[in-house]
Amino acid sequence: MTGGRGVWVAGVVAALLTTSGCSAAVSHTIDGLALDTLTHGLDRALAGLEVRSSAQVEALVREARPTVVDPERTDSGVGQVEYATYGEREGGRAADGAVPVVVWHRTAGGGPFVDDGGVWHVVCARLSVDRSRTAFAAEPVGCPDGVTPEPVQPVGDDPAPHLDLDPPDAGQLVTGSPPRRGSPGASLRPTSRGEADPCADDDLDLALGPPQRLTGVDAVPLLVVNTGPLACRLAAPTGLVLTRDGADVPLRTTPSRGEVVLAPRESASALVTWRPVQGIDGAAAQRLSVLGPAGPDPLPVRLAPSAGTGVPTVDPGAEVTLSPWERRGYGAGSGEDPVRPEVAPRCRPEELAVTSGRPDAGSGRPLPPSVRAHLTAVTPCLLVPGVSALPDGVPDAVEGPPVLLAPGEAVDVTTATAGPDRPGEVLVADRWVAVEDAS
Repeated sequence: MTGGRGVWVAGVVAALLTTSGCSAAVSHTIDGLALDTLTHGLDRALAGLEVRSSAQVEALVREARPTVVDPERTDSGVGQVEYATYGEREGGRAADGAVPVVVWHRTAGGGPFVDDGGVWHVVCARLSVDRSRTAFAAEPVGCPDGVTPEPVQPVGDDPAPHLDLDPPDAGQLVTGSPPRRGSPGASLRPTSRGEADPCADDDLDLALGPPQRLTGVDAVPLLVVNTGPLACRLAAPTGLVLTRDGADVPLRTTPSRGEVVLAPRESASALVTWRPVQGIDGAAAQRLSVLGPAGPDPLPVRLAPSAGTGVPTVDPGAEVTLSPWERRGYGAGSGEDPVRPEVAPRCRPEELAVTSGRPDAGSGRPLPPSVRAHLTAVTPCLLVPGVSALPDGVPDAVEGPPVLLAPGEAVDVTTATAGPDRPGEVLVADRWVAVEDAS
């Protein structure tokens, strides 16, 4: 009996030790998933970011909280995530230093021996931007004294807080070499659209393109893409809603007239012009919405997340003019892009339109099979051949170096086998569509 009891006790102790080890491993894995959730959310929220300084990136990271912590965008299985920056404020940290963050995450049960539903976990990290992946990276570090076990949760759309805590050792804000860029794509427009109902707000994605300087005024393209499954009728924009540091900035808007019909994944653009005012920073503390295209509700506009670009720099009461919509076809190109984005998420299949590759380039020698992928989104993304999925109906891509695609850009992708030969057509939204080259 004694020997048997000893064996039983030893087995229980061994099981407890094993369970403890598994719990630590699970905790480490969950911490990693929480950091991945944060970085992937920032990649989407700050797509197009051109890094200027640590203070600029910290401000943008904090402002992105309402998008990043949205449970509908958290699909990693981690559950609720909150975060805060910490360390010195602007002026106290090197301009090229990484941004320290505290990340709290809460799971709903961790297995048969780990039932921690509703319990918060905390991990600290240094945020940086990896140019080679056009993505945020989070390097775990030890948390400083004073980190609370539960977050001080902001209210509603408030930015993430900043905590006055000792920072970790400095790290580099930007690492890696940038990938190659895509080339300007042809302006491909569908030859027909059929009947269309008014666009719904859920079917539209809007963003600002790179700023332009015209005679006596500043201007920025307002880009929109129909992300819905059907063609829709896009009404003219009637006004803009601008907030700065949380306060409304009243504008006098000169609206345009007319409407356009957009096929699925087709884009249009309008030009926003204003007389600039010196001394106003057009960084992330500003938010912009547009009125009119989809009914009475204002539609949020993705801002170019680079200091001094994109957002109207105007005083309250200033006049802003909106031009009529111009159809852009598949890919909302807006001319030469002076911004060099260093953050862009992976391209998704639904964001790409595909045309047949050319069997040769006029040399008379057959080339490897290929297709041409056109970006139809209004924000940039990173295409990694052989890793990024192409639309259904296209052969698998051969592995190759990553390519950064900005709106309106395209790239030739080598495929494992020959794809469909469909001249004069484009594969978009899961079907081949007849197009005309309007460039």
